[in-house]
Amino acid sequence: LTRSRHIEEAGLFLVAYGAAGLLIVASSSFDSVWTPFVLLRKDQPDFNQTQIRIFSLYSSALLLGASALSLFAHELFVVLAGPAFREGYRLVPALSLACCIFCFANNFAQGLQARQRTIHYAWIGIVTSVVFLAIAFPLAGIWGASGIIAAMGGGFLTMLLLLQLTSGRLMSVGYPWARHGLMWLTAVAFIAFTYSFDVSWPAAVAKLCVLTAILSLPFLFGAVRVSDVRLAKDSLFTTIR
Repeated sequence: LTRSRHIEEAGLFLVAYGAAGLLIVASSSFDSVWTPFVLLRKDQPDFNQTQIRIFSLYSSALLLGASALSLFAHELFVVLAGPAFREGYRLVPALSLACCIFCFANNFAQGLQARQRTIHYAWIGIVTSVVFLAIAFPLAGIWGASGIIAAMGGGFLTMLLLLQLTSGRLMSVGYPWARHGLMWLTAVAFIAFTYSFDVSWPAAVAKLCVLTAILSLPFLFGAVRVSDVRLAKDSLFTTIR
């Protein structure tokens, strides 16, 4: 950004990424448990169904967290950010989406580790970096921070596709990407509707209504069933006890 003479946006980008990056932190905690779980049970019969169920629960939980952060980013920045950085809230929704793409790429490609073919990470990393730089350099000069976010989204999407194609050949899992992709796009449309709302009580109520609508999407799209939520709740309580 500074190279492209968008110095004033560099600070806004860093503050916004500090907020959106919380999604990656939370997702990393999930990955530290999920990946060992998969590697220990990778050869069990019908384990694919367990992976698909966890994927659906993870996607729904991440969608709710990212939506809440994106919807109430303005209010969060009013409370926590100084006046000079307050406009950074406008970058949070797009950054959150880019971070979520990274989270999906990072958490659901255990085939490389399960079959000890981690060498594939090398060329996938190189291709991802090339895509990022190819998008970032021209768009940063035109769009500033938004160009960097577009490059992040393009790079992470490339990484997601390559990891899924490679991992799928080594350990096939039929993750319902199309259904969840449509669910996420619907949520993006809902959040875009509130993008121009100012900080006020009527706006907060409207955002809560939108968040409630997004909360219903996993059920409407058949991504999650009530029985899945009960199972997750019972498992959590058992772990706590």
